[in-house]
Amino acid sequence: GFLEVPLSYIDREEFTDMATITLTPEDCWLEGKQEGKQEGIQEGKQEGILEGMYRVAKRMKETGEKMNLICKYTGLSTNEVNKL
Repeated sequence: GFLEVPLSYIDREEFTDMATITLTPEDCWLEGKQEGKQEGIQEGKQEGILEGMYRVAKRMKETGEKMNLICKYTGLSTNEVNKL
């Protein structure tokens, strides 16, 4: 059962900390939308960086740079550079 305590005995801060927050389906949707947006931004940044490395590696390869230098400065593997 429940413990009945007069309101004067309840610490308001403690009560606030114990209170649960009820989220509506709309709140959950908005929270999920925001998380998805942040994940998409992060993935886009990573893809952009990788695309830039491919461009640099391709340019280095076209100008005759050594494979070990291309891999060292772009972080790409020999196989990835060979595919360019």
